[in-house]
Amino acid sequence: MVFFRFGGAHNFNQRGDATLAGQTVGKNGWNVGAGFDFSLNDDLFGLSDGTEVLAELMFDYKEFGQVSTGALGVAGTNEVTVSQLTVSASPKIKFLKGESFRPWVIPMGFAMNVVSPTSNGVTYLKPSMHFGLGADYNVWKSLYVGADMRFNLGLAGASDAEMNIDGLTAGVYLGLGF
Repeated sequence: MVFFRFGGAHNFNQRGDATLAGQTVGKNGWNVGAGFDFSLNDDLFGLSDGTEVLAELMFDYKEFGQVSTGALGVAGTNEVTVSQLTVSASPKIKFLKGESFRPWVIPMGFAMNVVSPTSNGVTYLKPSMHFGLGADYNVWKSLYVGADMRFNLGLAGASDAEMNIDGLTAGVYLGLGF
């Protein structure tokens, strides 16, 4: 399946570091993304008929607001968007194969996050663990609708004081099976 999702984003901590010149942006924002599910196994490696294992690759853009560029020393513009791009690769366990309604879970995956503007330590990349749960419904032929919630937990790298990317996204998606 290829899917396109849209929803809300929430970071557990506001960004208000020196990179933002003391300006803070909200914890809440919006996100949009797309991804692919590739089937790896259709019986949980022989443990459970009807439980499929998929590999998911997803791209997710989050936006949390804007800050004035005057305090950042950037000439020629008025505002800079505070954003985050997450690219994740995860195993996805999907239940009830053959049914129209299919719940799923991502037990743990890997994500790489890019933030803009950069943090206090001029860091813009941070790895994280990626977890999720959701469900989709087969509306007609190869057309699916679904909803999900995903949790991002930062790993080693920049300290949380420099760049805290821990947070949630929740949204809906439209999928096309292949």
